[in-house]
Order: sequence, then C-alpha cells, then structure tokens
Amino acid sequence: GFGHMDHVHNFNEADPLLVSKPKIHRYLHGHSPRLVEYKQYRCPFMAYEWANLQHLLKALATITFRMTTLFVVSLSVLSVVFCYMYELTAEITTSVIIPAIVFPISFSVSYTISRRENALHDLASLKATAVCLYVATREWAPPHRKSELTKKVKDTLTDLFSNISKFLAHEEKNVSKIYRDFDVLYRVLEDLRVSDTWINSVISRAYQYVRFMMLDFERLRVVHDFRQPATFHGFTLFYCLMFPILFAPTFARVAVSYGLWAGIYSSVLASTVMISLYNINHDEEDPFDGIGFDDLDIHLIAEAPLHMWREDLESW
Repeated sequence: GFGHMDHVHNFNEADPLLVSKPKIHRYLHGHSPRLVEYKQYRCPFMAYEWANLQHLLKALATITFRMTTLFVVSLSVLSVVFCYMYELTAEITTSVIIPAIVFPISFSVSYTISRRENALHDLASLKATAVCLYVATREWAPPHRKSELTKKVKDTLTDLFSNISKFLAHEEKNVSKIYRDFDVLYRVLEDLRVSDTWINSVISRAYQYVRFMMLDFERLRVVHDFRQPATFHGFTLFYCLMFPILFAPTFARVAVSYGLWAGIYSSVLASTVMISLYNINHDEEDPFDGIGFDDLDIHLIAEAPLHMWREDLESW
C-alpha cells in the first residue's frame, strides 16, 4: 500500500538518483504567493496582499525592462523629436495598427497560454497514469513475485520521469533513454502477463496505461520541439520595431498641440505596451526552458514515485 502519512518521503529528501538536481531558474519565486503561507503573520491578509503585489510587479518588470524595450523606447523618443523639429506631422488613423499588430499579438499570446495550460494537463495525466500502472502491477502480481515486479515498475518509472524532466528542461537532447524506459515497462508487463493465466483477461488495461503515458509524453515533446511559425514572429517583431517610426508623425502632431512631452509620452506608452505583449508571447512559447517568469518547474513531475510503495514500508 501507500503506507501512512509519516512514511511519505519529503521531496527534498529524495534519493539522489530519483531526479537530476533541479536546474536553477532565473526566477526562483515564479509561483504566486498563497494565503496559507502567511497565516503565522499578525495580519495574514495584508501580508499576503503585499507579497502578491511584489510578485506581480516583479512579473511586470521581467517583460518591460529589457534591451528590446529600451531600443523601442529610444526609437520612439528620437522619431518624435525628429518629426517635431522638422514639422513632419500627420494624423494617421489608429485603425491601421489594430489588424496589423494588435490582433496578431493578442491571438498569439492567447494561443501560447493555451499551450502552457495543455502542457499542465498532460503532466497531470502522465503522473496519474503512472500511479495507475504501478497500482495495477502491485495488485495483479502473484504473491511470490509482487515485491520484484512492483520494484521493477517503480524503478523504471523513476528513471523515466528523471529522463523526461531532463529532456523537457533542455538538459538532455537524446530521447532514446525515454523510449528505452517505455520498452522496459512493456517487457515487465509481458512478464506479468505470463506469470498467471487469469492476468490475460486484464493485462490489456496495463498496456493501455503505458500507451497513454507515451501519448502524454509525445504531446509534451511537441510543445518542447515546435514553436510558432517564424514568419509570424518576424512579422510581429518587425512592426513592433517599426511602429515608433511609422506613427511618429501622428505623435509629433500631438506634441504640437499639447507639448513635446505629450507626444513623447504617447509614443513611449504605445510602443512599450506592444513590445511587452511580444515579450510575453516569446517567453511563454516554451514553458520548460526556465526563461519566462511563469515557466513550469518540470522537475516536479518526479514526485509521483515518491508516493509509491517501498520495500521497507509495510503494505496495508
């Protein structure tokens, strides 16, 4: 069985071979604060709100204060000042930028977030199916081989999760170890099938568990290997960079009417918003690389074997 709660191993105390050492991401506090973490404070709600505000400001800073943003802001200021000094003013309708820039970036960000959420679903399915496979092996194995087969499945799943986490986190490029682990699981199930005649009537369910795990991994691999079309990225980035120049006469007209500061302010604000949306889309396109503020800590998928049966624990 799974044993009592006092037998559950802490993730930080896991065996060294369970997972590779977690890669240190750029931002160690990428997850949102939770109210339960601040119950020991005198005013937990205020402490939680303050921590949440700091978290959101840090997230905003990661997509705003970048070299690309600095370049676009500088280009905005120079373009407005140039058009203002040489009286190059015009009123260009803003409806031009909506289909050309705003719509594509908005749809792209929505699609990128959807990829991230689907990856979370696949990770949950992968872990749950692995536990189901382990339980099925434990319950169906003959008494004289229960310890042997369950330990073999658990060790293989541990190695499988470790290899998957390394691959998705861009620490390992070769997927042969992952497919080798899947092959080992199939061989263990075949060994289980021939161990007793009645198991032939239920073993297909265990084979389906391995198939579902392979399907979940392939979905994760698609997210890992493939990005949005480069032509689309090039289009959005080009017009984000060209926006300050193309619309500089419009902002220069604002400067003539309300002052130079108003023209510069309008140009910088519009350019910063659009390049920040592009940064969000670029960061979240690969939720496993550890660059984006909201990237997934893929090494946590290895926690599933920690809650599985160990030889030194009493079964229920």
